[in-house]
Amino acid sequence: MKTRASNAGFTLVEVLIAMAIIGITAVVLLDQRIVIVRDAARARDKRTAWVLAAQKMAELELDKTLWFGLGGSNNGDFSEVDPEYGVFAWEYQIVREEIVTADPQDIPKDTADIKKRELFRLTLTVRSPGRSASVGTARAS
Repeated sequence: MKTRASNAGFTLVEVLIAMAIIGITAVVLLDQRIVIVRDAARARDKRTAWVLAAQKMAELELDKTLWFGLGGSNNGDFSEVDPEYGVFAWEYQIVREEIVTADPQDIPKDTADIKKRELFRLTLTVRSPGRSASVGTARAS
């Protein structure tokens, strides 16, 4: 009597189910990798923009010609620092403002006696590459 040898192996249905599971897992893992790489690039751009903003803020602070008159504004990019940073744009506005320096509880009734001082408000905006919104705005008074 002939005995049937045990069938070692998988059926076609088992192989197809295993391939479907592997395919779905690969798609999910690759999608997660894309999100991680995108987030890392965004974090790098934001960190670079903050460093460039700090550098630009120091540069503007040291430029004495900006701090006379009523203020001013300008814009540009950081290609003068390094051509690689040319994709980062900056814009600043300096405005002269009057402030009251007296103690709010001791404000005289006559407005002519109020001590007023002037200060400059600097608003610096740095935009990262490929983004319409600003990375951040720094204000200095």
